Amino acid sequence: MNYQQQYDAYLARAKRALEEACRRYLPAESQVCQAARYSLMGGGKRMRAVLVLSVCDMLAGDSAAAEPFAAAVEMLHCYSLIHDDLPCMDDDDLRRGRPSCHKAFGEAAALLAEHFETMEAIREATIEQISEIDGFGGVMAQSVVEFFAKEGTSDLVHRLADLGVNMRWKGEPKTDKLAGKTIVVTGTLESLSRSEAEALIVKNGGKASGSVSKKTSFVVAGEAAGSKLTKAQSLGVPVLSEAEFLAIIGS
Repeated sequence: MNYQQQYDAYLARAKRALEEACRRYLPAESQVCQAARYSLMGGGKRMRAVLVLSVCDMLAGDSAAAEPFAAAVEMLHCYSLIHDDLPCMDDDDLRRGRPSCHKAFGEAAALLAEHFETMEAIREATIEQISEIDGFGGVMAQSVVEFFAKEGTSDLVHRLADLGVNMRWKGEPKTDKLAGKTIVVTGTLESLSRSEAEALIVKNGGKASGSVSKKTSFVVAGEAAGSKLTKAQSLGVPVLSEAEFLAIIGS
């Protein structure tokens, strides 16, 4: 067996161990667990899990007993990736070619609530209507429609409403000062955290992105701005200071 074949065999064992861990500890009906599964099973080299299994074999250990440890190491690594992707950290839009966890799970409810304003309107929305929301694709829209079509969902919503759960969006209306603009915040700003600056972008109709491209409208750069600033400069994307950004939105 050559190196690639050995690696593939360990990779298959690592995947099997992770699937068993998901089955035991991450029930599919919980949205938190769904988000964890989404990140955990998103692919990758699984080098940490593979190393645990290969070292166990080198030492003539119990390979079956080692698999839960391999899964645990990979789950800890996955947690670090999720943490790095959060808006308060790198705010990455993508992880391994897919929307990062907080993009896939953390923004959907807010986008739906803001667009439709009431739970009743969301329940009655079609796939086409939901797909009109910036940030929603056909697959996500279909998932929403299928969820509300499930037996028991309507009864659950009614029971929650009877218990006093708010069913109407209470957020502040957006302005259109940044409508159609995609903006990246990088570095340390003087008076705002990155998440506060991005909240202002969204509040004023713009889209806050975690990566710079030719489609980026401008970058708001603070102290110690790194690779994102360098990329913006190389692409000719306008770079604004915090003061210039606040002047645009009149804050």
